[in-house]
Amino acid sequence: MGTTILGSILTSRVGSVLVGDLTSAGAPQPLAAKLAGAKEVVAEGVAPTIPGAPSQMSYAIAQGSHTAFIAGLHPTMTVAAAAAGVGAVLALFVQRGKDDA
Repeated sequence: MGTTILGSILTSRVGSVLVGDLTSAGAPQPLAAKLAGAKEVVAEGVAPTIPGAPSQMSYAIAQGSHTAFIAGLHPTMTVAAAAAGVGAVLALFVQRGKDDA
């Protein structure tokens, strides 16, 4: 369940910033809007490719995708670290059962 939650956070954040990051990197707005559907691929750390695209366009897609991935990774790792911290604190208060035998 933990990986599902973290994956959802990552994909959601990537989806919310992908179009803006692609256009900021130099991809035209119509192309960036079409690539918005590739948020699951970008959330896996893979930049979508367009066969036959000029090298500048491919570079802009790769850069925008990378930026969106990092933007999604940051809050995901923050949530994971917080969960690990809570688990560590709770572990201090949980004791093993004593065996009376």
